[in-house]
Amino acid sequence: GCLGDPFTVTVTVNPEPVVDNQTITVCSDENLNQAFNTSTSAAVDTYNVTNLEINGLTVSAGNPAVENGLLANDLEDDAFTNITNAPVDVIYTVVPVSGSNCEGDPFTVTVTVNPEPVVADQSTSACSDETLGFLLANDIDTPNVASYNLTNIVDNGLIPASGNTATQNGLLVDAISNDSWNNITGTPLDVVYTFVPVGDNGCLGDPFTVTVTVNPEPVGVDSNETVCSDGSFNFDPQDNITTNGNAVASTFTWEVTQITGTVSGVNQGDTGSQNVIGTITNTNANTAIVEYTITPTSDNGCVGTPFKITLTITSEPVVDNQTITVCSDENL
Repeated sequence: GCLGDPFTVTVTVNPEPVVDNQTITVCSDENLNQAFNTSTSAAVDTYNVTNLEINGLTVSAGNPAVENGLLANDLEDDAFTNITNAPVDVIYTVVPVSGSNCEGDPFTVTVTVNPEPVVADQSTSACSDETLGFLLANDIDTPNVASYNLTNIVDNGLIPASGNTATQNGLLVDAISNDSWNNITGTPLDVVYTFVPVGDNGCLGDPFTVTVTVNPEPVGVDSNETVCSDGSFNFDPQDNITTNGNAVASTFTWEVTQITGTVSGVNQGDTGSQNVIGTITNTNANTAIVEYTITPTSDNGCVGTPFKITLTITSEPVVDNQTITVCSDENL
């Protein structure tokens, strides 16, 4: 029952870090670009992610996971893909750890991931020099597309019309509607546009392509022909279609576009025959010229640029009937 001298027990209580909850809002596939919050008390040495709720989203960048010993900037490069039609929250539960290894109370990082628009690849076709008349389509199951950024055009050697759309941002659904391409190669060629859709929430979607198959047009070459007056002719315009790989025309229409001189018997035009045919009379002393304008149409329905066959009709001698009266055995 005897009392000894007093002694002391000294307890050093190291402080715990205190970190406030934080919220971040990003677009789908956009890096968070924020570090874990700092402490309002003892400095944080590392962070332990004890729980991660991604609520059906997929990880597109970084390495978000339940893990200990993370640094503050380990959060910055995380990204998530949201292709739903609404924002989705990703919630990190984090325990801060001080340099003296004291754990603070858990805090949360709530990341609201806004959805990105999703647009499928598309395709269309047109004839050479034909206006595309094509409207871009978007997927109505994701955010509405507010605009489109045209980031690349692969023309495969085709010639664009002077007013064609160039790479630029902020385009609408009719971005390439008025575009046209010239194809005189003889084979269909593809023009590939690459677009990035921009949602009405400002989020960028993954790029999609619009592939335009441009069918070739036939290419005709002007020619000059000569016939005699009253001489029948039959010209096959197919002979005027160049043969160095250009589109082969299957049908032609033609009309007379100019006559110089005095002639008769001119067939003014034909929409149902392949060939330019006729018989023309030139009774004038001078040669006459008849100009035919031919419009070719390829077997894929593409109309080519009109070309000309210029026909020179030489004059024929015209002699009146004559009578002679002589005696028997008398030279005429």
